[in-house]
Amino acid sequence: MELKHLMEFLSLKVRFNGRAVQAVKAVMIKLLKRMPCYPRLRAQGILMMNKLGLYGHYLYAREQLQSRSPEAKDYKARLIDFYQPFVQPGSLCFDIGANTGNRVETFLALGAHVVAVEPQAMCQDILRRKYVNDSRVQLVPKVLGEAEGEIQLRKCTYHKRASVSQAYQDFNEATDNGAIWFDTQTVPMTTLDQLIAAYGRPDFCKIDVEGYELPVLKGLSQPLPALSFEYHSQTADLLSPVLQCLAYLNTLGDYEFNYSVRESLSLSLAHWVDGQEMRRILLERLFEHPRDCDGDIYARLKTAPQH
Repeated sequence: MELKHLMEFLSLKVRFNGRAVQAVKAVMIKLLKRMPCYPRLRAQGILMMNKLGLYGHYLYAREQLQSRSPEAKDYKARLIDFYQPFVQPGSLCFDIGANTGNRVETFLALGAHVVAVEPQAMCQDILRRKYVNDSRVQLVPKVLGEAEGEIQLRKCTYHKRASVSQAYQDFNEATDNGAIWFDTQTVPMTTLDQLIAAYGRPDFCKIDVEGYELPVLKGLSQPLPALSFEYHSQTADLLSPVLQCLAYLNTLGDYEFNYSVRESLSLSLAHWVDGQEMRRILLERLFEHPRDCDGDIYARLKTAPQH
């Protein structure tokens, strides 16, 4: 009995010490992130890993480890709850700008089939590792735009900011947020219309392409039942294409709109509004409030189109 009690005590001590180490580590990381030089040091480290071809492996391993945490499980549950009104079992979803696939995972959890469009080679490798044996996922290693062809993609140490939009790159460089832009990659470009011809019309289409949303939408000539596109309203140069996205969608169909700020995973408006009201909100509310300056606009047809 005494041996059993000793083992229980040692086990408890190990667990306690493990939690203590994690708590100390969390405090040290918070202090480090407050240092003015931290963003630049982090970016330099990422740049070095990119040059050595290690950053993709690091991202994949980190994601696998973090996915087991209670916070990650809660975040995944919130994603599923948020997208449930848009995605039903058997739905077809387009994820334009899939990056490493957190929305792909959400759509799959809701029972959908997913076409994941991602031009970054590193992110493509991660998506293949995750979904190589999943027939519900089709990976398209391209950029979407207004016409077929090729385009220059500029990489960034913060991989979620890689972009083909010069205005978006200029804004990020001017804010001096520690990100380093490096390497330009020529990537193939296709259109939403071509994607629909190949895979069918999506029930929901998520567009997150760092400032290139308008050309993506202009490659579409038919209404979709529901979609989202990222907005940035920090400057007039970033806001203007967002307003044009609203106008263009209303030429395709009778849409109503809502929006979600950053990763809040909640719609900001109690009721959906028409394009004119959404435009007013962008001009008056979001442009003047820095905390709300980026997120996603959601659009849905008032009457669903017939297949």
